[in-house]
Amino acid sequence: MKKSSARDGFRLEQELQRLRPMVPAQQYEELEQDILHLAYMRVRQMEKDAQSRALEKQNSEEEGPKIKQIPEYDPDAECSSLSFTIPAWIGSLYRFAAMANVGEASIQARQRLSAALENLGKAIQMLEERIKENEI
Repeated sequence: MKKSSARDGFRLEQELQRLRPMVPAQQYEELEQDILHLAYMRVRQMEKDAQSRALEKQNSEEEGPKIKQIPEYDPDAECSSLSFTIPAWIGSLYRFAAMANVGEASIQARQRLSAALENLGKAIQMLEERIKENEI
């Protein structure tokens, strides 16, 4: 994995400043929030990984080698995962809408994108229906 540098952060800031006049303020703010959210999630994951490694090291030193334990089932895991991933998708869609010149794309590329968006819409509808079926 490539290490990030201050230069990468500067480039990101430059791109954001370049994008600011091209998109509505609300979309820009959502993009900034998405970036912060993704960074926060990454930091939290790194903290969890570091804690897990420290705990595993401590346990292995105390008990010696043992069989891995299966993690406890978390019924919220899939919902949480999608809830954290979807804002990044939305940010990507807004960036595409703001920056891409769809008219220059080939017919095949536009058809593939249209089909993918249609499938995404169907998946969203299906999930919303499943959520409503399980509401009290």
